[in-house]
Amino acid sequence: MFAVYQGQLYTYQTIVSVYSILYAALFYIYFIMVGIHTKPLSKVAIELENRVADMAMPEAIPHYLQLAEYYHWINGRKQKQFLDKILAYVNLDSKDVNHILARIQLIGCYINIMELAYADQLALQVLKDAEANGDEELVIMAKQASCLAAVYNGRHQDAEQYITDCLLYAKHIEDVGLKGRIYTTAAFFNLDKDHTAATQYGMLAYENAKHSNEPWRVGSALLTLGYIAWNNEDKEATLNYFSEASELLKQQGATEYYATCVLQISKSFKDLHRYNEALVQLGIAESLYQEIGISRHIIGVYSTYARMYRAMKEYDKGIAY
Repeated sequence: MFAVYQGQLYTYQTIVSVYSILYAALFYIYFIMVGIHTKPLSKVAIELENRVADMAMPEAIPHYLQLAEYYHWINGRKQKQFLDKILAYVNLDSKDVNHILARIQLIGCYINIMELAYADQLALQVLKDAEANGDEELVIMAKQASCLAAVYNGRHQDAEQYITDCLLYAKHIEDVGLKGRIYTTAAFFNLDKDHTAATQYGMLAYENAKHSNEPWRVGSALLTLGYIAWNNEDKEATLNYFSEASELLKQQGATEYYATCVLQISKSFKDLHRYNEALVQLGIAESLYQEIGISRHIIGVYSTYARMYRAMKEYDKGIAY
């Protein structure tokens, strides 16, 4: 059997061979791409950090943005260090895409350390700059972050408008990462307002995370579902979600998020009056937070110890915290 292509004669076997080689090459590329995300997140971050260690600005900026994203899950302090490097680069205009993306991440950093007024002020400016830039997706990302800042600062009407715009945009995009972040934000927005909506958006975030090829996002989505179950006073479901999230995040080396899961597991055991198991988990959370040096979370652990011992009626131990 023969075929003619661009004036040349090929046998059927030759065409099959060419297709086989192309298929093998595509499979190899796919394997490499997938392999990046089947490595633990902590290893991916360290490898990238080593590759860009001697890279000069501005070439390093996209890599610093990616590292900041990775360290969001591992250690928020390091995330902020990379963002500060980007924002310290004087040649970046405030309407530059990278400058805006860095500040969008910084909004989350400020929320995480409860600098809520800073988060709100920054969100308002970032949204203004994103709109001036004119990129629709950038505006949506700014609105998603601004929604969280507005919720934490009591601007619920603004937050509702932001998340409405984001959800409308999410219907027409394929980016599962951005869709997942939008649905997670929608879940938190509805957490105290509408349990059914919060659960619906939490499950959508989970489904998108499963298709993201980034297991740490699945762990984060499960953590969100745990908060939703806790808010609905479903103690068993809460423990199950937090436990499943904990295993995934531990495997990924996502230390800060893993520590948060362990702390929530401890609180879940306390709610179930399983105090010995609660204390074990609390000790693990304390060690993890000390490892990454986040004092605010360590204080939160000590506060949980005090409430734990009070529930156990061991008041003398509780006073120590």
